[in-house]
Amino acid sequence: MAQEYQFLANLSRLDSLAKFSKKRAILNLSKGLFADWAKLYGPVLVFKALWQKTGLKRIISEYVKERKFEFDLSSVIFSMVLGRLLDPLSKLSTQKWLKREVYDEEIDGLRLEHLYRGLDFLKENAQNIENLFHSMV
Repeated sequence: MAQEYQFLANLSRLDSLAKFSKKRAILNLSKGLFADWAKLYGPVLVFKALWQKTGLKRIISEYVKERKFEFDLSSVIFSMVLGRLLDPLSKLSTQKWLKREVYDEEIDGLRLEHLYRGLDFLKENAQNIENLFHSMV
């Protein structure tokens, strides 16, 4: 009977952890261990930190306040930037790639229409966003 594992974390080397155990046995569990899926997480964290540090998240969030979007537009725009940086594709392919390959709770449930609405927002506000960004730099 196969067991299912939801998460796998590397806490430390097993021999280092064994010294804290009453039984100092190290088990080799690697046989038969496999991952059902894997998603990008590290690059997401790095680019998200840059997104915030540059002030782009704050700038876009400021402009979005005036509008009533049923989704987080800043996260949608970030996801398009992320897609352009890591795997430039069409909007449809980007939406599928994000769902299949990227782990980011903020973009769960992202739909293609969100990407197009994000592009419309950027088109309408591009000059103001650029001016505000350049005034901060």
